[in-house]
Amino acid sequence: MNLIINAPEWESPAGLGGSTSLLQPVHVVTSDDTLLPVLRKSLLVVRTRQCAAARVLSTPEELAAFFELRYRVWSELGYLAPHKVCAQTPWELDYTDRTSLPLGVFSKASGKLLGGARLVRAFGEDNLSQIRTIEAMLRQRDARVLLQNFRYPDSVSHPFDLLGELNRFQEYYCDLVRSGIRKAEVSRVVVDADYRRLGFGEVIVETLCSLARVHAIRVLFLACHSRHAGFYRRCGFRTIRGVTGERFLTYEVPCVAMEQELQGEEAWAHEFAASR
Repeated sequence: MNLIINAPEWESPAGLGGSTSLLQPVHVVTSDDTLLPVLRKSLLVVRTRQCAAARVLSTPEELAAFFELRYRVWSELGYLAPHKVCAQTPWELDYTDRTSLPLGVFSKASGKLLGGARLVRAFGEDNLSQIRTIEAMLRQRDARVLLQNFRYPDSVSHPFDLLGELNRFQEYYCDLVRSGIRKAEVSRVVVDADYRRLGFGEVIVETLCSLARVHAIRVLFLACHSRHAGFYRRCGFRTIRGVTGERFLTYEVPCVAMEQELQGEEAWAHEFAASR
């Protein structure tokens, strides 16, 4: 159920934007200034729920579809490094999938994977069941390059591969570790070519934010090409000052880091009550 309340007479309406999450109901308090963006998100999630459903990926078939889609999208964009390509198994995966929680959005009519993304968590939060499943899938296909990709490198300080190339990310990340904040990266956001420009990317990212809340994650961060920063701002992220770079995967292009501090249900309830 979507609840949108526009009460401009309140002195301090809750500072919550809308959400297109498919996992949690949307409770939004708006002002006159935010009503139209919130209505847009509400209509987008209603339309998406009519044709698609989201779930955490767990079966070999679901994971294979996600890895295949990642490979297709990254090949199209020219992101794939040659040494990570496995000729007999066109999948994109590496050691960062060991700690990840993958999410997919599927067509209700055909069951096809329309898009997906994942939460990459810190070392020590390995998804053991998923690791066993992926290793069995790779051994069955004798995908030696991918098996090597899937192993932890001999020396690595964190499992956030793209962010590691940005200036001052290590400093930012260490501050989160010292503060004891549960954190994760939003990563590998991909949408099938036939279903782009329909809002699925926004739905996937905001549904992934809901999944992070379920797992008590309080800070999400990501790395992106600077031209995509506006998209992530619509999903509630903001640029991390000073964490930037001039390289994104195989390209020499400007890139930025972004973050979002998540609120749990308790924080939302408190803010809602205070606004009244």
